[in-house]
Amino acid sequence: MNKTASRVKKILDVVAYALAHKNTPLFSYNQLNEDDISVIAASGTKGIIPRTIWIYWEDENLPDYIRRMVNRMQLQNPDHSLILLNAKNLSDYIPPVNFTATDIPLANKSDIIRLEILATFGGIWIDASTLFYHSLAWVHQVNQAANHDLIGFYRDISTTNRNYPVIESWFLCVPPDNPFIRKWLDILSPLKELGARGYYHMIQAREDYAEIAQKIHKPDYLLVYLAQQIAQRQCDNLNLYLKRSEANAFLYQEHLNWDAYQLAKWLCLNNAPLVPPPLIKLNSANRSGIESIMRLKLVNKNSIIGDLYRRR
Repeated sequence: MNKTASRVKKILDVVAYALAHKNTPLFSYNQLNEDDISVIAASGTKGIIPRTIWIYWEDENLPDYIRRMVNRMQLQNPDHSLILLNAKNLSDYIPPVNFTATDIPLANKSDIIRLEILATFGGIWIDASTLFYHSLAWVHQVNQAANHDLIGFYRDISTTNRNYPVIESWFLCVPPDNPFIRKWLDILSPLKELGARGYYHMIQAREDYAEIAQKIHKPDYLLVYLAQQIAQRQCDNLNLYLKRSEANAFLYQEHLNWDAYQLAKWLCLNNAPLVPPPLIKLNSANRSGIESIMRLKLVNKNSIIGDLYRRR
């Protein structure tokens, strides 16, 4: 099948799905499926998490729907300042980060950047491609109840040892100058000189690699998770509060076994659920599928993506 025929087939499939499911809402979020991990290993203060949201997008110009997601974050959290970082203004906040190796993907570079920012300022790091339905009030409520080194999400499917949960890097809430974040940054920093492949081989050569890797998907890409696993084991008395990403931010991806094309149809063509998850995190494959349907101008105005254009 040539490219033209394949494109026509895809368009017809999307149109047929849109007609069949336009008035069908997605299933709702169920809080009963949450399985939070709360670890309180130390008493006393760990510091206050600043009400500052940090977001990084390499280019100054965000895609329109991503900018609407960022705007939604700010509207949901008017008591937080939101700082949108990019390659040009990053040096206004931290010294230039020198990546000497040439084989470092942008995602790995942004992992170094987020840890540098959080180690210095603390606050709440959120990837730009995160769709908010609830405010961040819960973060501060949790931290007031018992101060934490980190509040965020963990990947249940990747975690085989719940004493060392695999923490997601796209949502990190921490106080400034936190020892755990600094340790995590120190362990990941050789990536700047070794490059992605060299850094992975260094970690893979460790005797405890199997324990560190647990069931992390694509560990040679998710190097920040490997570094985080080492940091957890080297830091005593960590206080962590982590929400289960599969029940929340990745609810629909998990249900579809991470089929990006099917997810795009769900988010663009089905009606939004009666009770959406508190937030929905999109990865690059998810975004690509959504953008392909947006180009066809077939987005249902009552869908999750359509709602971005109805509400400010």
